[in-house]
Amino acid sequence: RRVYRLHERLVAIRTEYNLRLKSGAPQAAPAPLGQRPRLELDDVTLRYLQDLLAWVEENQRRLAAAEWGMDLPTVESHLGSHRGLHQSIEEFRAKIERARADEDMGGDGCLSAWNWGHGGGRFGEPRAGRSPLPPRSQNSSKSRLRHLESLHGFVSAATKELMWLDEKEEEEVNFDWSDGNPNMAAKKDNYS
Repeated sequence: RRVYRLHERLVAIRTEYNLRLKSGAPQAAPAPLGQRPRLELDDVTLRYLQDLLAWVEENQRRLAAAEWGMDLPTVESHLGSHRGLHQSIEEFRAKIERARADEDMGGDGCLSAWNWGHGGGRFGEPRAGRSPLPPRSQNSSKSRLRHLESLHGFVSAATKELMWLDEKEEEEVNFDWSDGNPNMAAKKDNYS
């Protein structure tokens, strides 16, 4: 948190310095070390927030377009990759919640830029109750994980049954069906 605040201060001083150079007019001195100035969102922060938003939207697209698989290896592959994606979504959500908690405990409001709606809100225009990771992303990720695990269980059981059926078919194809086979009586008993 200290490093983040120092970075914010550095960005604010740099911005102020650049403005002073461009305008040529003297501006107010920077805030003393013990005080933090109220910062507007600068270009770096906006870019960072836009990158995070792009990450969220990209993962939503990945969830919407993800395939399920046709056989056990592809289902296992999709399940493994989705577990990784789901883990990163959960970690992202936890980081945002921690940052919000830090902000509520006296932060400077940088996360308030996350309170925008997707329908035309600009950064810095708060919209109450909005989360950077919409609940539908988390819910769709959890739902997909549950469905993939269920599909994996079904495909796994079906694959075992198919392997058993294939093994029995091999036995029947390779069996000596001639009358001279001494095991013919046991085969007839087995069928009955």
